Amino acid sequence: MWTKAKLVATTFLLTVLIWVFADQSDRREATLTVQLRLIPDPGSDLVASFVSPESGRATVLFRGTNKVIEKLTSGSADAPLQVDWPIHADSPLGPSTYPLQRVVSDSPRFAGVVVADTFPKQASILVDRFVKQELPVRVQEGAYAFAGEPQIDPPSVTVRIRESAWRQVPVEARQLQLGLENYLRRQPEGRLLTFEVAPPTQLAGHAIEVTPAAVTVSLTLKERTSERRIAPVVVKFAVASELGGGYRIELRDPSMERLEIAVVGSEDALAQLAAKDVLGIIDVTSDDVAPEGEFRFKRPVFILPPGIRLKGEAPQVEFMLRPIGS
Repeated sequence: MWTKAKLVATTFLLTVLIWVFADQSDRREATLTVQLRLIPDPGSDLVASFVSPESGRATVLFRGTNKVIEKLTSGSADAPLQVDWPIHADSPLGPSTYPLQRVVSDSPRFAGVVVADTFPKQASILVDRFVKQELPVRVQEGAYAFAGEPQIDPPSVTVRIRESAWRQVPVEARQLQLGLENYLRRQPEGRLLTFEVAPPTQLAGHAIEVTPAAVTVSLTLKERTSERRIAPVVVKFAVASELGGGYRIELRDPSMERLEIAVVGSEDALAQLAAKDVLGIIDVTSDDVAPEGEFRFKRPVFILPPGIRLKGEAPQVEFMLRPIGS
């Protein structure tokens, strides 16, 4: 009886060992490329992008049975495996770093397979959110003059922009400028013109979505003008008396004391214009006194002859008020 029991136990042990060996021999490794896709929750106002790796790609070492590994590698050899990375509504805003092994392991696609290692080890992402802002619409100054003010309908639009980008937009730039050169070329003077214009898709260099997609502009051309660039135009600083002569102006770029600017006006007026006829003035007050080493930005106001105006915005000049004697 004892001999029979030992035989049964031995047989069972051998069976277990055979199954364990068979299971181990059926397992293998594979190193594959995965493409991570950041997927915010449906209806969320969040948006996310990769900081590192910037491409969102990683190399992953998988372990599993032959059957599972073959299923993973059954696609095109050059095509990476797509991995969705959910970005939930409660995800922290700003940059965050996560272990890639955990991110890949959490994907339902890899159930039944072991994510043994990844390269790189971590991924950094930037989570932002979209905000909506109501902005006025203006006609951009160009080589045209109008009889009266152009009418825009609607006068303001809704702009959808990343919150981090909105914080970088200067207050004076928080409006949409309509460039009309392509619309007004070869149009008659003295006649009311009405047409639709698509607002710009960028604001201070940042991508935006605009609603509505077009506005209606009504205007009358007054005259044709020409454009000319002139240089060097001298820029002077008008320092307020309240500063008592205790400061000197220091420019980050000394060449900004003489600028090249673009102006528009009639051909006759431009033909007679010389750089010495134009002066740029920057008013400096006590508000411009900053901590040591900190620069300020201001745009000069240009004094121009009658009938001539500046095209676009004046360039910004970066300067510092440094106490005399320092």
